Amino acid sequence: MKSKICLFAVKDGKISVVEKDGEKFRRMRKNGEDSWELERGFWKWFENRLELQDDEVCEFVFVYDRLEEWFCESKFWRKECVGKAWNEASVMTALETVKFEFREIRFHGSRDENGEEANLQPGEFWTTLRVEKLEGSEPAAQPKVVLKEVERKDETALQKYFRLQMEAERRKR
Repeated sequence: MKSKICLFAVKDGKISVVEKDGEKFRRMRKNGEDSWELERGFWKWFENRLELQDDEVCEFVFVYDRLEEWFCESKFWRKECVGKAWNEASVMTALETVKFEFREIRFHGSRDENGEEANLQPGEFWTTLRVEKLEGSEPAAQPKVVLKEVERKDETALQKYFRLQMEAERRKR
């Protein structure tokens, strides 16, 4: 069974879409642009662009600051990322593909230290990727930060690859 794997990054009313094919990431373009205004016709355009087959499964993850209600009413919207195509490292790589700048990314519905639903601060975004529950921890103690951008200016592509592999291995343990 085939899968269509995409990340949707929405920031300040603009959307960028990244397709994942194995370990390769490809920016989806609309009229030659990597990022464009998010308008009501988006899902129709996306469905035509994707050319889904009947036997294909969609594994989508969303990173966003704010979404319009109509966007979430689509058959493609998922409140929580399902499937095994996405993890923290692959989301980071996809966001780097479209040069998506952020300070912090949280799972939607995450809680603060007092168990209250967290509010976004400038530079923070929601995601539909869920972090694994820490063994023996209560919901209020769950990590509120899913991903955090770290400044690594002198890192080569090869160093980055091995760092991401090591981070993924560490998360599995």
